Amino acid sequence: MATAAKKVELTKWFKPENYNVLKDITVMQLCQEIRKRKAMFDELEEALESDEPEWCVSQANPEERDLILSGKPLLASKSTDEDCNAYESDQHVRLMTAGKLYQLEGYIKETGLLDYGEKTVTFHTEKNRYGLQQPILRYKQIRAQQLVESRNFTDEQKKNLVRRAESAINLEIDISLSTDDQIIESMRYLLNRWRKQTGIKPKTSQQSYGFGAVMVQKIVDFRVIPILDLLYHAKSNNYKLSDKDLEQLLYHWKVRFNHSKFCS
Repeated sequence: MATAAKKVELTKWFKPENYNVLKDITVMQLCQEIRKRKAMFDELEEALESDEPEWCVSQANPEERDLILSGKPLLASKSTDEDCNAYESDQHVRLMTAGKLYQLEGYIKETGLLDYGEKTVTFHTEKNRYGLQQPILRYKQIRAQQLVESRNFTDEQKKNLVRRAESAINLEIDISLSTDDQIIESMRYLLNRWRKQTGIKPKTSQQSYGFGAVMVQKIVDFRVIPILDLLYHAKSNNYKLSDKDLEQLLYHWKVRFNHSKFCS
């Protein structure tokens, strides 16, 4: 459980009533709020696994963090069309962002497998000619193994690090050179090979739920977004919140709330 001092610190910025604004936004806006939180957790995970986790965590999601800590939990409700495109996280295949490309370049450098000149990689060496032909996945796997061997991770953290390195496949597709059927058939063939190589099995299908007015009301009533904000704060500041802690923070000690039952 969080210490009494930590709870007092939390109550300085966390006010359940600040989240009443969620009742007045649209379904699409609520989707965007949840997507924003997912993106925040993804960035936090990457920061925690970096070479300088303390500094990287402090730099992760600064705008969103400032809004939440100032009692303004609407992070994306005034999103533009560009924001919507950037957060098309419901799709199973999506465009790589410039930020992800920059991060991958960092992984490649950190492996030490390429020779770099003063500013960029040198192309004329035999080592680099071979290295530049390797898929990005290979560099991510090597970098993950280097981190596993150099950091004091738990077995579960090591497993998750390697899994994340292998599970995200970075592709190049020229849609002008092939028909849609050819691209789809190539994906079927390659997916089979990638799963055999990595040992990652397809995710089992899950029951789908309609995301309408009833589901929106449940998300608001069950305080899903404030719970996510509390858990983000706890993870980024290296402490844990128990079910009892969440109950006390969300309901001011008045209502009993079984968080583990809700999450199951």
